[in-house]
Amino acid sequence: TFLSAMMLTQIEDGLYELTDTVETLLSDHPDYALIDIDYVNTDVTVEQLLTMTSGIFDWSTPEDLSKRMEIMLAPTWKPADNLSKISLPYVEPGSYHYSYANSILLGLITAHYGGKNLNALYQETFFEPLGLSGGLLTEVAEPPDTATAYDNLEKYGAGSGFGDLSSGPMAIYKGKDPRISWAGAAIVSTPENIARWGFELFSSSGSALSNAVQAQLINSLTVDIGQESPSGLGVHTYGYYIGMADVSLSDGTRIKTYTHPGGGGGRTSWLYYAPSLDVSLSLLANSPLLHDPGTCGYQGMNYMSVGECMAGGIFSTLLGMPTDRIVAGAAGKSGY
Repeated sequence: TFLSAMMLTQIEDGLYELTDTVETLLSDHPDYALIDIDYVNTDVTVEQLLTMTSGIFDWSTPEDLSKRMEIMLAPTWKPADNLSKISLPYVEPGSYHYSYANSILLGLITAHYGGKNLNALYQETFFEPLGLSGGLLTEVAEPPDTATAYDNLEKYGAGSGFGDLSSGPMAIYKGKDPRISWAGAAIVSTPENIARWGFELFSSSGSALSNAVQAQLINSLTVDIGQESPSGLGVHTYGYYIGMADVSLSDGTRIKTYTHPGGGGGRTSWLYYAPSLDVSLSLLANSPLLHDPGTCGYQGMNYMSVGECMAGGIFSTLLGMPTDRIVAGAAGKSGY
């Protein structure tokens, strides 16, 4: 959400347009030789990148684990290096497909036209004016009190069972996983700060964006995701690095939210803003917990994540509903 907000602010300032292409914007970038490669379509536009409809693939599948490890262990690294890890040729733009490559390209454009690294741009445009604490990893050090990440070690070929990702064979990767999608998933902050960010970004009382840019961001929610929700989670419509999800409440109804999941490397997050309540929620966990299947209900054939169960419970409480049971409003199914 920080990346799209930053880019729309730059567009409002006249630095470039949504219809500009990668080639137009980055042909004079010092790393363009790393960008203009076979599996990167340099004719796609900023808008196609922001809506995940560029048709460019990435290095996120389970089969790409070795490529992600190479990114993390590289003795020297720059964001454009990641593009060489793309697994498949690009396809015709137009259909939704979440891709780390889009985040790399958009981050390069943002920094190139902002004349500073991404963290510096975020600090001066958002964090400092809004009184928020946070930063972009790879460009700031991980705070010493950051919660230790945990996950199923078998996923990483690092043993068996649920374990600490900062010790044992995984210790060499500590602090390096933000390289994998860089501008797409490397913000470090607290739930309080991210909840405040969601309010400042989406609320009519927020001040992160001008009224015109805020409307542009929300009105971008037009792309039907179909079955490919980010992380397989509840989002049904996508926009400029934001999603729309209908969160189930305890009475079987649903509440519209602007949202985005996040995580990786033993951490998960959810940001929800409910326009009807003018309330923003931030859920963070130092494990895959928030994205795991919850037991509070089901949406048709799709599970409800723990994150959505928690959000539904909080929104239900704010609405004065009983919260001992959160049920889904589809397919007549419910759960405890």
